[in-house]
Amino acid sequence: MEIGFKKIVCNLLGITVRSYSNWAKELRPIITFLEKGYLNKNELKEFLDTGKIKKLDLIKNYTFEELQEKLNNQQNNSHDDDYIIKNLTFKFLMYNNKKALISLRKILDNLPNFNVNKNDLLKIMQDYPVNFFSVETKNSKKTAIFFIDKLLTDYEVKLLIKYKKEIFASFYDIEDTKVN
Repeated sequence: MEIGFKKIVCNLLGITVRSYSNWAKELRPIITFLEKGYLNKNELKEFLDTGKIKKLDLIKNYTFEELQEKLNNQQNNSHDDDYIIKNLTFKFLMYNNKKALISLRKILDNLPNFNVNKNDLLKIMQDYPVNFFSVETKNSKKTAIFFIDKLLTDYEVKLLIKYKKEIFASFYDIEDTKVN
């Protein structure tokens, strides 16, 4: 049976449920604070079980302004397509498997729909017939699938599909890569 919020607070404060009710009627600040919901039941239970709350340990050394700046920077970076495209190109460069990149480019060139998510792309790649690929790239299909599955986020896959020409143009030295 799951312990309720009131019982967890009673355990935390070392009081009875009746005392809790009396303190709530008296509008004691600690009860008012706990009932505001700044700390939820799971966080209070975590504190009782471990003596700490991980979420608060992560942020305790930052000021409000520093946390706000970190949040703003994260939100800005997560939607900055240019930043993500550069990061995506860097992943391709680090990956440096030319045959797998050729396979991936061939599949992307033949995609009928630009609204393909990561799972859809993986399914499309798995379903492509082996005879679609040249002799050199047949074995690299699995490697390209691994790259998409393990190294790219859903949003990066959307950008890869949307900006495939620009991204693959960065790899002009890869044999069989079209540059427009």
